Amino acid sequence: MEKIRVLAISPVPESICLAAQCRDKWDDLQIAGRQLIVAKLYEWNQDPSIKEILIMVPDIADVQAVRTSLKKLNKGIRVTWFSGNLSVVKACEGFQHVHCVKSEVMADGVSSKLLRHKDKPSSDKPDLLDYLRYKITLAFMRSLDPGPLKEAANVIAKHSGKTFDLADVVPDDIKSIEHMRDADFPYLEGQSAKIVALKNKIQKIAPSDISVLITGETGTGKEAVAFYLHEFSKRRLKPFVSINCAGLQEEFLRSELFGHVKGAYTGAEKGRPGLIDHAKGGTLFLDELGDMPLNIQADLLRFLQTKRYRTMGDDREKHADIRVIAAAQPDIRAKMEAKELRLDLYYRIAEMELRTPSLADVPEDIMQIVRHLAYRLRDGKPDGSRTVEQTITYFKTRQDEMRNHIWPGNVRDLVRLVKQYMYFGYDVFEDLKEDTTSGGVPAGKLTPNGMIAMPDKLRPVEEMIQQYVTNAWENRGDLTQAELASRLGISINTLKKHLQIRK
Repeated sequence: MEKIRVLAISPVPESICLAAQCRDKWDDLQIAGRQLIVAKLYEWNQDPSIKEILIMVPDIADVQAVRTSLKKLNKGIRVTWFSGNLSVVKACEGFQHVHCVKSEVMADGVSSKLLRHKDKPSSDKPDLLDYLRYKITLAFMRSLDPGPLKEAANVIAKHSGKTFDLADVVPDDIKSIEHMRDADFPYLEGQSAKIVALKNKIQKIAPSDISVLITGETGTGKEAVAFYLHEFSKRRLKPFVSINCAGLQEEFLRSELFGHVKGAYTGAEKGRPGLIDHAKGGTLFLDELGDMPLNIQADLLRFLQTKRYRTMGDDREKHADIRVIAAAQPDIRAKMEAKELRLDLYYRIAEMELRTPSLADVPEDIMQIVRHLAYRLRDGKPDGSRTVEQTITYFKTRQDEMRNHIWPGNVRDLVRLVKQYMYFGYDVFEDLKEDTTSGGVPAGKLTPNGMIAMPDKLRPVEEMIQQYVTNAWENRGDLTQAELASRLGISINTLKKHLQIRK
């Protein structure tokens, strides 16, 4: 059996560059981390093909667990661990088959001595940095599949010392990288059962051309899901085009989708192709489908059935081979009952329905998301900002508060707090301390079973409802009136009624 050399790295841009610089030293690349390393050591010990392990994991979560794993590791396997962290040094002490190289460690946890200047990812090399972030995203979306990182290391090794230009180096990835750069959405970071199940469904559904409806609250990554359905499909080299249907007048939305010819309506001084035309061969994402005017819903249904459409002001039909993915708030069925969304359109576009969990659904993922955001936001932050480790430590000490908080904007809300602390040092948890109502109920405070806490004294139900709606309005974050009403399970008119009473 041929013996191989394994390199284990943390999934950060600098580590991939280091892997590229020592490309001749390893045969297989794997992902590890401060918590995952114990499981990886056990896995490697079961693999008789491994003869050497190089580890570039700067920190560990449990020194004793790592020592136990190293003690059990086959003595025929040589281990070299690159880190200057005291916990790693302590874990490696006393083992003849383990050598710890005390390297100078940068803030992100990799050796600055090993990293050549031309290959170092930084904010002044956006192409390289964005390419690495894109590959890391794919690895996490595929449940820590090291394939994308290995591919990136090979690409960087091949172009070492040269200017990294996307058009020259990775032309097939340009569209994906540019969209991620513009949209600035993180990957679905969580590792909870619900998020893992969602990622697995995306992987399974993406290669097909089936139409998908994504439902979820605001700030839960519906566009990110749509993008990955496109990214993992045969259409990934073609355009991914999106539009939010909420609040757009019928004539304008029709023009945006289908295009118009000169003179099609007042002010149409020249013709213009629509998004369906721009998306040819690719994917069209329709956000807030439930707010699309009924007349346009009929035209969209016909297009979904025939792939044919008419530009405004033109009798000729056009054909477009695109995949349509839509997103809506959780109240989509209420929209159908109110006849605001056509039943036939729903059944045609929701050939498969996916739901994005809210933060309240996956409280165990919140700290994982904070950790990801801290690393993602470190580039370009102002002078005097908190470090990645300071940010992670600060939020880690407030995990109970984050788990109990009702997040109106979900991940968008969390991003806002991480930015405020990391960039300006604000004690953001002061903002999470809701004012106590006159009845003694902390707004948004939950009991262990997820119910609203019992007030200190009983009050009329209508009065409590009004106070609850008022608190929800004052702490709505980025939610619109329609979104807040949907989450509260009431109509917009009822919401306005309660707010008017308050005034």
